[in-house]
Amino acid sequence: MFDDKKLIPVFPHTDEECDRCANCKRNHILNCSSDEDFSVYIGDGWSDFCPAQYCDFIFAKNSLLKYCEVNRITYFPFSNFDDVVTRLIELKGKKKLQKRHQAKLKRQEIYKQG
Repeated sequence: MFDDKKLIPVFPHTDEECDRCANCKRNHILNCSSDEDFSVYIGDGWSDFCPAQYCDFIFAKNSLLKYCEVNRITYFPFSNFDDVVTRLIELKGKKKLQKRHQAKLKRQEIYKQG
């Protein structure tokens, strides 16, 4: 947005309770899925730490992978999107998929607040 030749940044997807990100990926996940859905998250960096906690299946590399290991969050490592597609096809073929319990609890915590 321009105002008298000054560039003024606008962050329409920020979360007022969070001062870490200008685009709250967690809120996108919560707003675009229901608790009946299986949520999948693919990430590799610092801005993925928060939203990954709310997802059932996490594909991680680089610093997100390290974060998942340190915080004992179940994840699938990946190098490229072919790895992700292959694993999703495998998961789709399973008779019964389980939601990640900690992600379900974190989503319920947020839903109760709203």
